Amino acid sequence: MVVDGTVDAPLDVVVEVAGFEARIVAPVHGGTVAAAVTVPDVSVWWPRGHGEQPLYDVRVSLASGGVDLDSWVRRTGFRNVSLSTQDDDAGMSFVIAVNDQPVFVRGVNWIPDDCFVSRVGIDDYRERISQAAAANVNLLRIWGGGLYEKDELYDVCDEMGILVWQDFLFACAAYPETDDLVAEVEGEARDNVARLMPHPSLVLWNGNNENIWGFFDWGWQEPLDGKDWGLGYYTGVLPRVVAQTDPSRPYWPGSPYSGSLDIHPNDPDHGNHHSWEVWNRADYTSYAEDRPRFVSEFGYQAPPRGRRWKRLWPTSLSSSIRRASCTTRRRTTATASLPGGWHRTSRTRSTPLTGTTSPS
Repeated sequence: MVVDGTVDAPLDVVVEVAGFEARIVAPVHGGTVAAAVTVPDVSVWWPRGHGEQPLYDVRVSLASGGVDLDSWVRRTGFRNVSLSTQDDDAGMSFVIAVNDQPVFVRGVNWIPDDCFVSRVGIDDYRERISQAAAANVNLLRIWGGGLYEKDELYDVCDEMGILVWQDFLFACAAYPETDDLVAEVEGEARDNVARLMPHPSLVLWNGNNENIWGFFDWGWQEPLDGKDWGLGYYTGVLPRVVAQTDPSRPYWPGSPYSGSLDIHPNDPDHGNHHSWEVWNRADYTSYAEDRPRFVSEFGYQAPPRGRRWKRLWPTSLSSSIRRASCTTRRRTTATASLPGGWHRTSRTRSTPLTGTTSPS
């Protein structure tokens, strides 16, 4: 909030939500104040398939001497969220719970919807997320190789009950930890955590995409020769920012990550796992042989959309394209039964679809 430098009187701060309010007096020359508003008998927000998604406006007003100076309004919901990572006989669990109820996650990884991100608006978000919901998806993982999306994406997820897992923007690379860059990273992270924290759909902050795995397996250690590579962000800077700015949400250092540097980061029995043997090396039927604790990324290459084929090939070939498309769809749309009764259906798309599962 902004206060004109000519204001000398104390500031009156009013916080209103769901018909209840709290009032406090703040010093005009800086400092931090906190106001707690108790909202009895509030309706709680639930993920899609578990209940309704009631949302409430929160309004913060600033005045001095009876003159309104500034205001801030944001929509939010009431719920709690936790991440359970408990050692057990099988390894270590990875279970997201909302309102103390574990959620069986059926997720996809979200990449930017357009190469020119300024062209994407709320109608685009609503169309894409509605498509995901129609496919029985209940979580979007905002992939760390993309961007912090506009508020409109999270608004739509709030309305539709689609959970959001937000990566911090580190992906597939080693990052230096110089003082200047650490300050930039912390500032960017703090700004975006504060911006996105009102959204009830947001349930998890994640430190990076595949960077810890990359350090272990992708030949980085020899050329790095002891130099820093980003671990300090994932285990120090970012969890500190979340703890200070958004303590109600869990933080996890990476995807994939086993919970310990003493265990391989992509160990399927510990924490979250990326499954890329299928497509790279194995047939899709091998999914039936695996039971990771939580798959936060997998995928399979799909053909382009039919309309793109029609632009590339002459009209005379359209019937052949339609026949080929039908054949390809039959070959790429398959259901693999995994242990525990969960079924995965891979559908043709113009881009690879990656997903998450959390079998208990």
